[in-house]
Amino acid sequence: MTNWGIDLKTIRFAFQIIRILTLLSLFIATSLGFAETKNNKTLIVAADEWCPYNCVPGSAQPGYIIEVLREVFSKHNINVEYRVLPWKRALLSAENGTIDAAVGAVKGNHGRNIIGSENLGFDETVFVVRKGEVFEFKTQNVLDNKVVGVIIDYTYDNHGVIDSYIELRKKNKDRVYTIHQEQPLNSLYEMLLRSRIDIFPENKYVAKYVANKRNDINKVEFVTTGKGDEIYVAFTPNSEGRENAKKLDKGIIELRKNGKLKKILNQYGIE
Repeated sequence: MTNWGIDLKTIRFAFQIIRILTLLSLFIATSLGFAETKNNKTLIVAADEWCPYNCVPGSAQPGYIIEVLREVFSKHNINVEYRVLPWKRALLSAENGTIDAAVGAVKGNHGRNIIGSENLGFDETVFVVRKGEVFEFKTQNVLDNKVVGVIIDYTYDNHGVIDSYIELRKKNKDRVYTIHQEQPLNSLYEMLLRSRIDIFPENKYVAKYVANKRNDINKVEFVTTGKGDEIYVAFTPNSEGRENAKKLDKGIIELRKNGKLKKILNQYGIE
């Protein structure tokens, strides 16, 4: 009986040790898992497709701004998740913190969101016209007799002469079509080539990229305006957004110095 009693105590003690070790292992595993999650955050960014700046999510070439973001934030153990949203919704989602940033913002169109001091390119505006209908743009009055297509909530020259002219014609309901779709450029090209509109303004690289993708590059021409704005990423207006803007600024400077920015741009045909 005495030996059996000792054996029971030993068994109970052993079970207690195992229980303590199990709980300790679970605590360590949970702590390590939390640390891994904390140190590998996800930065969610969004915009409507505006290739080559931001293209199709998950593709081999998601857009050069997306690639720059991933290059910069990977060094901070932050993953970048890119989604497609209509532009206004992307801006508002960044403002309210549903996402972390809107991609492809300009100084004249980033809402209350935070942009840094280092730009990611220049948004040079051109007018897309049918082949053989090119004209010289000196003043906005040359557009008076043309039917214009525009994308909702876009700015084309930082609220300059082009934006002001378009807004005035909208106000007067003077032959301006506003496109609301998630892939608005396809709609504008369709309308242009079917003669429903005569012109539409767009970023030079974006307009040429989409025309090439649609095999319409030989059906259109591009009128230089000399207008445009610098391109940025617009972060949520809070302390984390300010910190992310600083990280991107420093990262862009570093990528310029080490030549990686030029390498990324060359993959998209951007100088």
